[in-house]
Amino acid sequence: MSDDNIIELFEGELDADTLLDRAKEVYTHVVTVGWDGESKLNLRATSNLRNEDVVFILELAKNMVLSQSMAEDDDYE
Repeated sequence: MSDDNIIELFEGELDADTLLDRAKEVYTHVVTVGWDGESKLNLRATSNLRNEDVVFILELAKNMVLSQSMAEDDDYE
């Protein structure tokens, strides 16, 4: 994976354990997407989400990332 394809969603370094600890008692619905220890893509969601909800959340997140990326590319012209 190339570093120029990475979009920073936060400032600074943050490991998975810290990220999940910070999410406790803040969110009521959670979807996690990440690489596990065997470099396999792993997706999990809280049990209060249906598959349709998970897809909707992922699409919203995708649009946010793409919008941020496109806004950053406006300087490229």
